[in-house]
Amino acid sequence: VHRDHLSVREASRRLGISRNTAAKWLKANEMVEPSYPKRATVPSVLDPYKEQLSTWLKADSHRNKRERRGIKAMFRALQAMGYPGSRGPVYEFAKRWQQAQSNAPTRMAFVPMSFEMGEAFQFDWSCEYLFVGGMRKRLEAAHTK
Repeated sequence: VHRDHLSVREASRRLGISRNTAAKWLKANEMVEPSYPKRATVPSVLDPYKEQLSTWLKADSHRNKRERRGIKAMFRALQAMGYPGSRGPVYEFAKRWQQAQSNAPTRMAFVPMSFEMGEAFQFDWSCEYLFVGGMRKRLEAAHTK
């Protein structure tokens, strides 16, 4: 305000603080960083239901899009289980859960195995079909590497 010759309103807008706070700081003799008391963490109403909601969200993530339940349906199911809160925390939890899932790696990394000659082998069975004399024949094959 004093250096740039701004109004208190303009300075508070640029700083992103209340005009009352800016005026209070200007009246103070000495500039001291404000200290605020620590807020006590209050348990959420949703806490007892978070595990169930996570289970539903995980199960629905594996379903086809048409078969998935919406958050509204999950909220109603939670209400049927006795959830006393509003829908806001449920929607917010689901949104954060989905964002966390989209940021998580989708696949495990493939690490090829390598062995010295004669140290190990791989074995597998397969079922192949051949046409012999115009007829389709089933062939069981063993694969060794």
